[in-house]
Formats: sequence, structure tokens, C-alpha cells
Amino acid sequence: PPICGASGNPILLGSGLSDLSSCFFEVLEPDQMVHGFGIPFHELGHNFTGTHLRFADFADGGDQIDYNEGLATALGMFACEAILRASDELSLTPEIIDVLQHSWLCWRHSGAGEWLADYVSYGANYENVDPNVVNDILWVLVQEHGWGILYRFYSALLPRLQGPFPFPVQTTAEQATFFALALSEAAGVDLVARFRDYWGFPIDVEALTVM
Repeated sequence: PPICGASGNPILLGSGLSDLSSCFFEVLEPDQMVHGFGIPFHELGHNFTGTHLRFADFADGGDQIDYNEGLATALGMFACEAILRASDELSLTPEIIDVLQHSWLCWRHSGAGEWLADYVSYGANYENVDPNVVNDILWVLVQEHGWGILYRFYSALLPRLQGPFPFPVQTTAEQATFFALALSEAAGVDLVARFRDYWGFPIDVEALTVM
């Protein structure tokens, strides 16, 4: 079977762009349209997050998989939205636009929000957070605050800020607190109580004063 992930390097993915068994492709019946955009965009997301010291500080502070994988996918989704906005400039055909709009990559799939809803319905236990829940939290906030919230959130990880954070992110609670605070700053709204009381994030009260 094709390899569908390669540590951020999409060149190594799948078995070839001309092979429909490759994980680059997904055939949509009955029109036979290919829309395997998610994997290369996700891997390119790793290329961004994986080269920044501040992201490593954040992601390594607690559960690495949830944020490493969830935020790589979110970057791909942000890129997909940018492509749709530039569809005229890129001369995208209506068929390609339709495929993008209905692909999971652009958060326009039927499952958008369902992972987070299930997580909350089962008690919002932070131990049950996974990459899909992380993505859904971002999806909810994008609906409320626009796509710019992702740009502003990731700005904390830009190359010009390569130095380590001036505060520790060494525990699960500090990791969760940073995520809530960074998104609060990006939204221009205090979201900490929502993360703590509704989404079950273990907020570190002392970390709130130094982050």
C-alpha cells in the first residue's frame, strides 16, 4: 500500500501522481474526480511547525500527537481556504472549486464539529482530546472570528520569533493554558473560561500570570 505520511515531506508520499491507488488521490463517484488534497497539505503543515523552536516548546510540553497532528492539518485547511479565495487568480475550474469545497481539508465536510460535540457530550475530559478535537475547536473559532484567527495564532510561531518562550511550557496544564491564551489573543476575546469550563482544559492559574 502507498505511504500516506512522511514526516512533513510530501514528495515521498504515495506511489506516484499518475497512480490512482496513491494516497494523493481519492475518487469521488460517479464523477471520478480526484480530491486527495489533505495529505500533502497536512505534511506541508508539519514543514512549518516542525522547524520552529517555539512550536516545539509548546507541542512538547504535554501531549505531542494531539497538537502536532491537529495543528498541521489546520495549516492545510487554512491554505485550502486561501486557494479558494484566490480561485479567479489561479484560474480554478468550477469542478476543482466544488471538490475543494466538499473536501475535509476545507472544513466543509459533514463531520465538521462533530468530534468536539461528542467530546463535550461525554464530559469534556481533557484526557480524551485528540487531533480531531483540536481541529474542531479551531473550526468553531474560525466560524466565530473569521479565518484571520488562524493567521494571528500561528504568528506566535513565525521564524522571526525563533527564540524560546520566556516562560515554561513543560506540563500538560501549561500546554493547554498556552493554547487557550494564544487563541484568546488571536480572537481578541478572553476564551480562557470557555476552554476551562466548557471544553475541560486544565488551565494553570499561575501560568496565566506569566504567559
